[in-house]
Amino acid sequence: MVNPHFLEQELSELWGEVQDLCAHNKLEEAYNKLTPYCLQIIDSKYTLFLNLAGLIALQLNKLDDGLSWLSQSNLLDPDQIEVHYNLSIIQEQKKDYKSALKHLSKSLELDPKHQDSLYNRANILETLGFYEAALLDIQELIKLDQSANTYNLFGLIEHGLKNYPHALKLFNQSLELEPQNIEVLNNLAITYKNKKDHTHAKNTLIKALELNPNIPLTLNNLGLIFEETNQLDEAIKYYQKSQQLDHNPANSHNLGLAQLKTQDFNNGWSNYESRWEIDSFKKKLINTKKPRWNGEKCASILVWGEQGIGDEILYSSMLNGLAGYCQKIYYACLNHKILTLFQRSFRSIQVLSMDDITDDDFFEFHIPVASLGRFFRSSHNSFPALNQSIVADKKIKDKFQLKTHLPLIGMSWRSNAGEEKNINLSEFEPLANGQFELVNLQYQITGKEKKALEAMNIKHQHDFDLFNDLEATCALIDCCDYIVTSSNINAHIAGALNKSTFLLSAKGVKQFHYWCSPTNRSLWYPSVQIVHQSNAKNWHQEFTFIRNQLKS
Repeated sequence: MVNPHFLEQELSELWGEVQDLCAHNKLEEAYNKLTPYCLQIIDSKYTLFLNLAGLIALQLNKLDDGLSWLSQSNLLDPDQIEVHYNLSIIQEQKKDYKSALKHLSKSLELDPKHQDSLYNRANILETLGFYEAALLDIQELIKLDQSANTYNLFGLIEHGLKNYPHALKLFNQSLELEPQNIEVLNNLAITYKNKKDHTHAKNTLIKALELNPNIPLTLNNLGLIFEETNQLDEAIKYYQKSQQLDHNPANSHNLGLAQLKTQDFNNGWSNYESRWEIDSFKKKLINTKKPRWNGEKCASILVWGEQGIGDEILYSSMLNGLAGYCQKIYYACLNHKILTLFQRSFRSIQVLSMDDITDDDFFEFHIPVASLGRFFRSSHNSFPALNQSIVADKKIKDKFQLKTHLPLIGMSWRSNAGEEKNINLSEFEPLANGQFELVNLQYQITGKEKKALEAMNIKHQHDFDLFNDLEATCALIDCCDYIVTSSNINAHIAGALNKSTFLLSAKGVKQFHYWCSPTNRSLWYPSVQIVHQSNAKNWHQEFTFIRNQLKS
């Protein structure tokens, strides 16, 4: 019921007035007229007033108000499909995905064929990366609705599952219905890109540009295509055009990395700082009220790890540069696997685990480790000609007793960061010819790989876990005369130990900025020689080159 002095006639007139105001887009006035009555509603008979107030609040972007009115309506009558659906919309906008999915599931419990709820649940699940669950919903929805939006979402889900051929088919079905849909054209192009079909990807984006040359997403995606094909000047041009239209942090991040690849360090490091405006990076920010270090002299500073182990090893090479600025330097390891390695390697720095930081009372300034590049890697001349930043444990190293009269080569061929970097183990056979002693450094090898190593007479069994025991892995790498590896953590360890290393850079694979150099030597790790694949089908030419280098 409502307050007794509100008569049915009065409520009927109110409903008509509010509807008329909404029809004339006078939403604020309609909302102000409606809410005093809504405050009095305690009967499910009048939930339509609460629902209307919730919808108007949603349109006015008053999310908390909308959530309040619709939640009140839901309490009075929990079996309203549209209320659950609209609550999910608000919760999704507030990024409370768990609550949004809960309301959508309730809506679909009430009506399993509610198309909007099927679409939104599939959409949220796709956004969160739960592709298998999203697939179940979209497969039900496509039976009921064959719209361009449904085909597009279906394509995104299949893309997430890496079913690229089916994703391409679905995006093209969407375009048959809406040929000028720029969003779908972009999705189609990115799928071509991930299939390594850069020509079709580029042509699709050019078509999108012809429809509208001022869409930042299209320009950014063109930048991605050009960067992946190592046309860095073109990539930077399109990233900059995109940035001029929309100063998007993800685009600025891409631009910064491309500029670092071309050794435009000043602009590169500046744009790379935009990563802290991206949600995935924001989660890594430490909880502190202390200011970011900006190059000033100070009593103490906390540097903290922000990305993967390889990146922590890479950027730690800049830590000693802080000695001229700070009296006390702390470093917080993001990954516990490198804690003792860093404690031994950086004697003048107090190395902690990120978990050990419970307050910010012990430091004056802080900075994420990669951000040191702006101060200590601003030109070619700022990179040291010799770089050994970590030290292996001598006691562990002595236990291996890998003494041989032949050159000892450590080898690894896979990366967990992406299959496109991986190399077929059989490619290493030219090195297994009796002129060298080969040692396996590859972590998490498969049964098939074990058999291949045995056939090549390569030692693959160690009494430690290559993936988890980085101290032992580091010592084993330090025992080797040479390292031949794909782009993985072993490349970083070898480079930081100053071991003579051949980094195998696969053709057509987007490389990290630190493996891009004006010479064939890494600027970050001068002992690492970058060997670029000339023929995507095999590594014959490159391994012949490596073998000749080792023999000379």
